[in-house]
Amino acid sequence: MIYVKKVVDQDTTRSYYLGSEAVRNFFGLNLKQGQSKQFDFRVAESAEIESIKLKKPLGKTETRMYISPLKPYFRSLPNKDDLLVFKKENDIFVCDHYPKSHQKYSKLKQIIAKKSHLILTEHPLKTYAPLNQILTGPPGTGKTYSTIDRALKILDRESKETNIHKQLEENREIFKSLLNKRIFFVTMHPSYGYEDFVQGIRPKVFERKNEEGKTDQKDLTFEDKDGIFKLVAEKANEIFIEDGVETKKNIENKDVAKVCCFMAMYNTKGEQEANAAMGKSSYKEVYKVLSKLSGLSEKYIKQIKDRYDNLFPHRKGHVNKDQKKYNEKILSNSETWPQITVYHELKDLTFDNVSKIANEILNKPIEEKKVTEENQNFVLILDEINRANISKVFGELITLLEEDKRIGGDNELSVTLPSGEEFSIPPNLYIIGTMNTADKSIALVDIALRRRFQFEALYPDPSVIDRFGKDAKSEKKQLMEKLNQKLIEQDGKFFKGVDFQIGHAYFLKDNTLKEVVDQNIIPLLTEYFRNDLQKVKDLLDACSHEIDNGHFEETGLLISK
Repeated sequence: MIYVKKVVDQDTTRSYYLGSEAVRNFFGLNLKQGQSKQFDFRVAESAEIESIKLKKPLGKTETRMYISPLKPYFRSLPNKDDLLVFKKENDIFVCDHYPKSHQKYSKLKQIIAKKSHLILTEHPLKTYAPLNQILTGPPGTGKTYSTIDRALKILDRESKETNIHKQLEENREIFKSLLNKRIFFVTMHPSYGYEDFVQGIRPKVFERKNEEGKTDQKDLTFEDKDGIFKLVAEKANEIFIEDGVETKKNIENKDVAKVCCFMAMYNTKGEQEANAAMGKSSYKEVYKVLSKLSGLSEKYIKQIKDRYDNLFPHRKGHVNKDQKKYNEKILSNSETWPQITVYHELKDLTFDNVSKIANEILNKPIEEKKVTEENQNFVLILDEINRANISKVFGELITLLEEDKRIGGDNELSVTLPSGEEFSIPPNLYIIGTMNTADKSIALVDIALRRRFQFEALYPDPSVIDRFGKDAKSEKKQLMEKLNQKLIEQDGKFFKGVDFQIGHAYFLKDNTLKEVVDQNIIPLLTEYFRNDLQKVKDLLDACSHEIDNGHFEETGLLISK
């Protein structure tokens, strides 16, 4: 239970005045006039614990909480209209103080509205998403793709676009910009282990140099190497401890796009005129500076530059065979990445003018600034989670995944890693896994993990083909529905079960129905029916999809007619 209170005039001196509802329902007390009760109290996440007196003064209707002993532990004493959030952790009452300058203040104020206090069952700033979730379902149902929307929702960074196509495009760009900063992606596989995921020992060659500076001897040593899970947990814990204070870089994505567009406009394979104008001898040097200024990876910056390259086919050495690509559609124009806007801003300017803009960006001092993030969450995506040996990957950390075992939980726990370090998981680290239920050749998820994750099944959705399909939408949709109906028909000849359906993603590509069936559906059904091609042929015949019988009789292989 959470108690939210707005600070009033009398709260700004030496005590808080609390309504009888809060005293009775939240603090669990039923004081009579003149009575008092002491309990352990902590303010603003301070480690200091004091015994505070909750007292109902004689002749008064309001209960008063004296806080004067805690003044040294407040960041500042509360001002009128500041907000206080009371919660209870391990029998200790905790008060978080949110002044008007705090980024979370506006969100809290919306919740409390015009009331002076409010009692809630959950923390008002909690993100309503399971800490640990796994998306399951047959192949092609968009499990991996769905992690984009779910991760952005957890981070409160979803696109505000109302057009669904523009929204998806912008969400993809936002997702890419947050990769390896707030969102981390791992594809699991059978060889993946604890040493890769949490912590292991890796060999390292140590070179001994002589007086002339030349390598005299090489020694093999071993060092502790942290895995992705430990690194992300530490990043999340750092933000959590600092209450959202994070280091930000000092140039925007639009600035990165301007430099990339400049390079695409004037660099050729024979002469890198733009790079020279910026005082750089190679693309890599430019990417390195942009990466330090923006916080984006060099690889991602190169991808932005490559997109602009396709807009300038006239340049020597950059002729692309696919003439259809010579248009602005290959660029994004979202709020996050206004690439088309940048192109139109620069394309008609002179070389000197564009060079001046690019140099001003590159020559900005690389200085870090501290900002307070309202959303402190991190997301770790574990794609194909059941392809790995889960018990081997998580090891003893499986216990720490539970919400109450995390830092600040009612039953907070930590473990000692092989290196001797103490390790625990912060409450702002969200884990999203995906699992292909049709692949029965891999190990099933054990009960220990299943109990700690919330599972959500994703199944084929014909409406997705209507909204996002391209060529032959109607025919593709009908075939998918017919095939899946046969596959889940319990008394039917082709019954396989709901886990062996065919997802809508196979039918969204810009190709013909024949290409979809020959390149995707037949190979998948062949696997489902364990290489029984006659059964696959019979199924497709039953769904009114014509197979080339002559080719099948002659070669034993299936192709559409």
